[in-house]
Amino acid sequence: MNEFWTQQTITMAIGMVVSLVAMIVLPMVSKLVDEQLGYFFLAIGGVMLWLAFRTGSVVFEDGSFVQHLMHGHKEGLHTVLTEPWMLVLCYFALSLLSVLFRRRIEKTIRAWTQRMSPEMMVGLWTLVFGSLGSISVVVMATLGAIFFRTLQQVTRRNYTPSVVAYSATIGISALLTTVGEPLSLFIARNLGQGTPYLVRTFGGVCIINCVFLAYVAWLLARKAQPLAESVEERMVREAHEAEREVEQQGSGGEVREALQAVEAYEEQKHNLTHEVDGLLHSTTKVMFFVWGLLFFGEAVKPVAAHIFGGMHPIVAFFGNSISAVADNALLGLLEVQPGMDQSVVMILGLSLAFWGVGLVPGNICNVVLKEKLGISFGTWAKYGMPLAFVLAALNLVLVLLGAGRWLTF
Repeated sequence: MNEFWTQQTITMAIGMVVSLVAMIVLPMVSKLVDEQLGYFFLAIGGVMLWLAFRTGSVVFEDGSFVQHLMHGHKEGLHTVLTEPWMLVLCYFALSLLSVLFRRRIEKTIRAWTQRMSPEMMVGLWTLVFGSLGSISVVVMATLGAIFFRTLQQVTRRNYTPSVVAYSATIGISALLTTVGEPLSLFIARNLGQGTPYLVRTFGGVCIINCVFLAYVAWLLARKAQPLAESVEERMVREAHEAEREVEQQGSGGEVREALQAVEAYEEQKHNLTHEVDGLLHSTTKVMFFVWGLLFFGEAVKPVAAHIFGGMHPIVAFFGNSISAVADNALLGLLEVQPGMDQSVVMILGLSLAFWGVGLVPGNICNVVLKEKLGISFGTWAKYGMPLAFVLAALNLVLVLLGAGRWLTF
């Protein structure tokens, strides 16, 4: 241990702690940092990577992102590192489709609300689409953002707490296949296994968590608060009310001119060029966020490997709360080792997945939902951290009851 802690590694450890604190505190206290979170995380990751180069503490193994960037080596590169563009393209393509078919989507959801209550819709959506996170966390997060944003516009209620529960469902269900997210891929690869092993290990406990989270989403949706009306929205609403009065009473050249001005504003607000421009900006922020976490993870890998390498599974169960702000895929790579017992793999993988809902950086699906729905970092933490602790309590009970024996097969 003393041999490991040289001046260089101590410097990196201090830099890692300072960076983690900055990642949590600054977005909460600064609105500018919160709004430009992707750029901020890219800067943090870049600084840590530079520090790792200066101290000489970073070791780039075969298949690392930086090695690929510097030397063009593609062999063995895992999904999130070799295909960040795929994640970003999925996000952009689905978001663009939601812009093009905005009115049709809104009309469909309005029809749904006439057949079932909004809270029932939220619960079913969380159970069904959240459980499909094993297909792709980015795809399910983007589809969920479209659903919740439209539902909020239709019902004029704030479903942010339910959004957080939905994101947790995506993150946990992603453990079931090697394509869901890099965490599950790392676990399977380290053990020399594939999707069947993941299903056998996490299938039972994932079902329990997903059903529980769907119930939580439904419960929170029942308590959804009315959305505050912005000045622009009030102006448009009052203009439409005045328009109906004009149609009933006739008249008013000046009134009609005012109404036309409001309609022109509303048309400009939903102008395709304007919305695509905003979409490109948000896509850039998502991409920079992913890169920032990748740089940060590569820089601190030696220190993190030393800290988490020999940690007892129950200690790691709570220690993995750091995955709320760090790359849970990196931690999974370090913690899950060949030959590890299946029940221990279940404990470690599951804890990495559910702690990731605590803060926005914990999972890419959190980032997508925050960006698309305009949820602040502090607001996410307000609901995400308590939910993470509730999931910790639930799953600790399952572990103590011997879930490794009766939920794995």
